[in-house]
Amino acid sequence: MPKKNIPLFRTVLKHVMRNPRLHDQGVWLMRDPECGTVGCIAGWAVELGEHTRVLWTDQDRNGNADYVVVNDKVNPRYKNSMLAAAAYELGLDSEEADRLFFTTDLDEVWEVVEELTAGEVKRTDLEVEIELESGEADVVVGQS
Repeated sequence: MPKKNIPLFRTVLKHVMRNPRLHDQGVWLMRDPECGTVGCIAGWAVELGEHTRVLWTDQDRNGNADYVVVNDKVNPRYKNSMLAAAAYELGLDSEEADRLFFTTDLDEVWEVVEELTAGEVKRTDLEVEIELESGEADVVVGQS
């Protein structure tokens, strides 16, 4: 079983929490002219990960921005697979990847993430971190 990439899990989920309009579990990755790149957890793992490159092409047959995924570390048979690249980046086996990437409800995504990371990545913890980073947290010092 691969080692989970906890820092990348945290980076991807914080990105999704900070930018909810850029998250859509129904697409791997796509370029939206109005709001930028939109993606699911797998797409963002590939886009923000260290080992995979996403090469954007001009358009597919339907006029949508298209891409090619390049990850030389995965099985050559799947080197252009978003699913395989995202699983590699996050340290998931194929069963774990299917459970996470084919879950469409964000609350279920969080349940799966907390289970896969053995509680190392929790929604509530990341919410607090984001508040602290933005300076919006209510911090009371020296109160008993």
